[in-house]
Amino acid sequence: MKIYAQLNENNICIGLSILKDEVSQSSMIEIQEINEDLLWRKYENGVWSQEKYLPDFAQIELNRIEKLEQENNQLKTQITWLNEDMISLIEMMA
Repeated sequence: MKIYAQLNENNICIGLSILKDEVSQSSMIEIQEINEDLLWRKYENGVWSQEKYLPDFAQIELNRIEKLEQENNQLKTQITWLNEDMISLIEMMA
């Protein structure tokens, strides 16, 4: 078993994994043991930062809301198209 710290695009640890096989990805750093204290720390030049880089939860929530609004608008458009199709079919049957 291998233990890895998972890094995001900014080299900040966002998760820990225990895997059966070895992984060779720059975003997966092998560590000796599960150490939750590494979460939200930055990994640079083989060293973990002392400070933690906590995520901006407000921005994460805003991104989630924007995505849901976009999905909602797409669904509204599809419903409008389906209603128009249904009306056309009813008119054709009349």
